Amino acid sequence: MTTTRRLLVLALLLLVPLAAAAPLPPEDDARQLALLLRSLDRGHRVLYVTAHPDDEDAAVLARLRFGDGAETALLTLTRGQGGQNELGTELFDALGVLRVREMEAAGRWTGVRQFYSRAYDFGYSFSVEETFAEWGDEEILQDLVRVIRLVRPDVILTLPPGGDGGGQHHQASARLAQNAFRLAATDRWPGLGRPHRALRLFRVVWGEEAADPARAVEVETGLFDPILGGTYEEFGDASRSQHKCQGMARVTGPLPGRVSHWEWVASADSDDPPRPATRFLEDLVPGDLRTAAWRDIEAEYLDALADCRDAYDPEDPGSLVVPLERLLAVARRGAPSRFRERIEAALALASGLRVEARARDRFAAPGDTLIVVLAARNLGPFPVTHRSRVLAVGHDLATATRDLLPGESVQETLSVVVPATFESTAQRPLPRHAGDTPTTLFWSPLDPNTSTFALLVTATVHDTRFTFRKRVEEVTVDESFPAVVHADPRVVPDPSLRATGAVVPWVLDGGEAAVPVTFLVGSLAGGTVTVTPTLPAGWSAEPANREVHTRAGGAEEPVRFLLRPGEAVRHAAEEADTPARVTVTATARLGNRVSHQGVRRIEYPHIRPDVLLEEARVDLSPVVVRVPRGLRVGYVAGPGDRTGEALVALGVEPVFLGRDQLLEEDLSPFDVIVIGVRAYKTREDLKTAQPRLQAWMEAGGALVVQYQKFEFNAGDGPSPFAPYPARVGSRRVTDETAPITVEDPSHPLFREPNALGAADWAGWVQERGLYFLDAEDPAYENLVVTADPFPYNPGEQEGALVTARVGKGSWTYVGLGLFRQLPAGVPGTYRLLANLLALGAPAD
Repeated sequence: MTTTRRLLVLALLLLVPLAAAAPLPPEDDARQLALLLRSLDRGHRVLYVTAHPDDEDAAVLARLRFGDGAETALLTLTRGQGGQNELGTELFDALGVLRVREMEAAGRWTGVRQFYSRAYDFGYSFSVEETFAEWGDEEILQDLVRVIRLVRPDVILTLPPGGDGGGQHHQASARLAQNAFRLAATDRWPGLGRPHRALRLFRVVWGEEAADPARAVEVETGLFDPILGGTYEEFGDASRSQHKCQGMARVTGPLPGRVSHWEWVASADSDDPPRPATRFLEDLVPGDLRTAAWRDIEAEYLDALADCRDAYDPEDPGSLVVPLERLLAVARRGAPSRFRERIEAALALASGLRVEARARDRFAAPGDTLIVVLAARNLGPFPVTHRSRVLAVGHDLATATRDLLPGESVQETLSVVVPATFESTAQRPLPRHAGDTPTTLFWSPLDPNTSTFALLVTATVHDTRFTFRKRVEEVTVDESFPAVVHADPRVVPDPSLRATGAVVPWVLDGGEAAVPVTFLVGSLAGGTVTVTPTLPAGWSAEPANREVHTRAGGAEEPVRFLLRPGEAVRHAAEEADTPARVTVTATARLGNRVSHQGVRRIEYPHIRPDVLLEEARVDLSPVVVRVPRGLRVGYVAGPGDRTGEALVALGVEPVFLGRDQLLEEDLSPFDVIVIGVRAYKTREDLKTAQPRLQAWMEAGGALVVQYQKFEFNAGDGPSPFAPYPARVGSRRVTDETAPITVEDPSHPLFREPNALGAADWAGWVQERGLYFLDAEDPAYENLVVTADPFPYNPGEQEGALVTARVGKGSWTYVGLGLFRQLPAGVPGTYRLLANLLALGAPAD
């Protein structure tokens, strides 16, 4: 039977059902083995360089990896920390951890190896120059060169290096990739690895842009792959849908396909000029297939490979063992390392050896013993000897060796002692500038997707040795979903102590100005933990310390302190033009263990759960603010919105409005209702309640709507959720220092109860605002104007803060990015929020 027919039989027997439903990632042994056989004479390496998670053309990656048999790597310069979150409250570094794990989930459908640089995603940008300044272009260029020399690609793919629109991180990443394409082949930065010359560089062509016909490359992604059981476009769509916090899922037709357009940018070889092509790899011979050693064995290797493909029987994978052993023997005499590694992977699958390592716990502290249950089974026709070693970041912690006859299985328990000097392996916050990043935080090639604990298996069939790696996993059931959860064990602090927020507003309104601060404490071992805050001079805490009885397993308990400034400290803060922040730390003690760090858990059904290391530290941000008292405030929470916490910090007790309150109960008791960010995307009850909210506004209620996205609109027409014709647009201002011009300083929003001035627009983070309102009716009053300093976002922008009278009440749209500013403790935004609430104050 020919190789093609065998692959088709395999598809018909095992995979046809996949074509009728959403594709499954090709992680099963049958498809993995068939894909390896396909790739054993295809030696290309491809590196794809992008700026953020979700920039990649996943369908192209699927075709390159599975169809063309190339080794693919994806270098994503940032972790997407500056983006939005449509799932939960994670922002900044916590969002970066979520997006890294989503990128890992997406890679299951593309088979790509993932890398990151030290670049911090500081938010949307209209300037390459700003991007280089924020990232540190020299440092990120070094990261690129380092990864190129590690991966050693034949082809590099990039984003467009030019364009006058927004999102200039993309252009910055492409320019850095082009520079790295050249510099990686030189002697510059010898500490970053052995020089490597990539052969070709391509860039994607987006939208309506046209490629130079002489350099155009088209990649068809609608081809049906009989091994995968679907088209590459289907696998690309399935991959892209894993970027769920960015709302990337989409509906396509059956067996979707398209042509991905690219342009040939550069070649390393003067004899390889740009020319029309249909494939990135067309007529391209990798460097390690040009060696004398390969030429000496090439014919013999290809003959042995043909024997493997002829011997392959999908119903009897063990029939491949002997031919693969012969192929490996030939390969070891001069084939590229990538061929040898693939043959060993195929031999591991064909041998029938299955090894799994499960940890009984997800977390361990330095000095703890982690129990790992190791199971091995020989499903193949030949005796197998295997030696399994548990490794952890440079440490060899446990070993088990067994001989297994066909059909035999074994299970044993290993006690893995975590060295007392072991540092936490939780993901860590990344400094804003790459030059400030310690080497230990360079997350790739120290890959964040690699488990802290790994199993290295060395096996022997007959006299042939081969190796493979497995994750050590904790496998549990999430009863709330329910679903089976596979997690990577992490080394974490014990006891664990962290703040509930990095910044807490210190409200100064002429009163006592005590500040409530809450820490979260837990312990893997369990027991009584003493938590003690460390205060600056002039402050006291009630109580001075607290003993918390923690449960074993690490479940966190809240610990609340009331921090009181002395009269002199409070008076000085109230009198200062810009009162300084106050830093408070805390320490947790359990026996002889002391900690000032904890871990934040980031868990969603579509990702492997992970943790972010956080400090037990709080900055108290002084806010001189008058808060309208006696107002009855309703709050409609949106995804990832923390405005409710800010309202509580101001001393307001909002009522969180659910479906019953919005659709059935009387709204008249509320003076003001605040709508959270993107609530119209996730709250169908909010959309349905629009007529009731309209009537409530006409009777005197004040509705405050924070920024919404395009779901607020209705196709090409006006929004059905605005009182007069208007639409949410794509306009934004990304410079957090952009000047703010108040159109009517006499408007109550800028006067009552707080007189807002220039200081209130200072100290903002990441941006001014986004998704501004395009008002189409004179009933709207635009309240502020702002403008970016960047040529690609020219002109003054309206729509960041817009209000309108609705009967006796009002409707106000806030495109200003309060959702970022309030958690960051920006004083002026708390004063603005208090004034927004005052719009609902009854008239005197």
